[in-house]
Amino acid sequence: MHKILMLKIEIMSGLDSLQIPGYYIAIIDGLKSKNIKTFLDEISRAFQFPDYFGYNYNALDECLNDLEWIRENHYALYIMNYDQFFADESHEERIHALQVLNNAANEWANVPNFDGEEEFRKKADFKIILEKTDKAIQDLKHALVSNWS
Repeated sequence: MHKILMLKIEIMSGLDSLQIPGYYIAIIDGLKSKNIKTFLDEISRAFQFPDYFGYNYNALDECLNDLEWIRENHYALYIMNYDQFFADESHEERIHALQVLNNAANEWANVPNFDGEEEFRKKADFKIILEKTDKAIQDLKHALVSNWS
């Protein structure tokens, strides 16, 4: 069965409206996520990844699609100081990181993604929220125009 991927990224002005009942809220700081390594460190901390996390995109995808150690049934990732997010990397690398996050959010929304998956994982909402900045708006427009959702 072919699943249609949706763009699961939104923009929000600040943390004030981020109180979402039933959601685990993970916050990463763009000031501490200026490159791939520091981003993986930050997201590992924010989601309390297990010690076996491998600090690469494949390991990120695996851990984001597990999250069994988190009590809440839904998840939100907020990236604050977005203007500094991946500031030491190329635009393409930042977009790639967002694609990885968006793909994980879609996998949660589309459970079951394969036969038997619903036996150990339930469908859940996974929000990716970027702090409202000009760069965030440009990146979201890029995602819509390039149709990587």
